[in-house]
Amino acid sequence: MNFVAILIYMGICKLPAVEDYWAMQTRVPQFANILSSKRFWLMKRTIHLNDNTQISGTVDRFFKVRPIFTFLNTMFRAELQTQMQSVDEVMVAYKGKTAGNLRQYIKNKPDIWGF
Repeated sequence: MNFVAILIYMGICKLPAVEDYWAMQTRVPQFANILSSKRFWLMKRTIHLNDNTQISGTVDRFFKVRPIFTFLNTMFRAELQTQMQSVDEVMVAYKGKTAGNLRQYIKNKPDIWGF
């Protein structure tokens, strides 16, 4: 789960390149102390969340990442709710053409094209 935590934190603490999180000048100790850069790239290259042989029988567009969604949903719901919590929507920037109908256009967002 350290790998997933690092990916989520990379969305919050943004640097120009992924290598910068481990570089000497811009080192982020929260990343470098948990996972080496070589191990991170190995995991990123080989991570697989779901069985591709079962994809033909489903209409779920997020089939390949559904297990991580389910796990995170369970963990977030296990946390106690307080009056100080807030939920906000986020547009993840994406300019590619291959997303089909998952890509959205919202003109009032900083990133107008995305998920």
